[in-house]
Amino acid sequence: MKTAIITLVGDFNYGNRLQNYALQEILKSFGVDVTTIDNLSSPIKNRIKEQFFERINGKWHMKSKADRVRESNLRRFTRKYISMSPANFTSNDFDYFIVGSDQVWNPSFWGKNTDCYSAKRYLLRDVEPEKRISYAASFGVEQLNELWTPIFQEELSAFRAISVREASGAAIIRNTCGRDVDLVLDPTLVLPKEKWVQLASNVHEKPYIFLFYLGDMSSQQHKYIEGLAREHDYKVIDMTNKRDPYYHCKLEEFLGLIKNAKMVFTDSFHATVFSIVFHTPFLAVSREQKNYCKMSSRLETLLAIVQMEDRFNNMDIEDPFACSFDGVDDLINIKKDDCMKYLRNALGL
Repeated sequence: MKTAIITLVGDFNYGNRLQNYALQEILKSFGVDVTTIDNLSSPIKNRIKEQFFERINGKWHMKSKADRVRESNLRRFTRKYISMSPANFTSNDFDYFIVGSDQVWNPSFWGKNTDCYSAKRYLLRDVEPEKRISYAASFGVEQLNELWTPIFQEELSAFRAISVREASGAAIIRNTCGRDVDLVLDPTLVLPKEKWVQLASNVHEKPYIFLFYLGDMSSQQHKYIEGLAREHDYKVIDMTNKRDPYYHCKLEEFLGLIKNAKMVFTDSFHATVFSIVFHTPFLAVSREQKNYCKMSSRLETLLAIVQMEDRFNNMDIEDPFACSFDGVDDLINIKKDDCMKYLRNALGL
């Protein structure tokens, strides 16, 4: 059986690369021949431009050296661990197409053209309905706007099987299509922990607190973390800071940084996931980012599943290092069985 993964591709985000790898490995464990479909190839001059420049508020700016090194390390991970195929495929090339996980259904990134490339790609418009599957797809928004509602209604109604990553996504589909769908774990939580332990690099540092923010850190959070570090004589490793030597670390080091930390502070969904996987004490917070919609549902859903809601937006917690993981693995394993069953049924296995 040949199956294609359709997800966000690119070398800009640690969690994105790890969820792609995880879904691939899960499907391979079923004996499935699986590959991830690349985006449409752009001219070589555009690819070179994108390695050195980025568009911010409609204008091109040169990327920092730290960002270029980070993206280079992510590209190496993709080349080493993820099977990629060109975007010039036809529906006949594969038995099934699985879209997900990550924010593959976030129309905030698509603009206002309902016939754009992203809408065609991530809604599998050119694929027969019986081949369309989603796994842990995420909208990244709490609701669809009027422009995109009829498009999603038409296209998602045709899917063979749909699963989403957060409760708000299930609600969107129920309200839009009148269809109840499966709420599943992100693939990074379904892949066995042993896989991540093997992949993670050892980090040889004095005891440290690990910071990984994709948005802005409030001054209150900054002062709180600095106080904890001084009190316990812990180093602070801050992957938000481009001057930190770990800012552009390899993905294996990223996993190791979470695994070996005394404490993780983050607004990242996947940094929260791996804190749970490695039983590393953590505090997750809502992302503070200008011009971005609210994205808390995925964290709220995840922490509700593992019954760790007290680790979200709670800087008043008495002892942040006293983070109990009792029963968490059992809760994940119960849900994991449902996820594997969903995938097997969707693929007709």
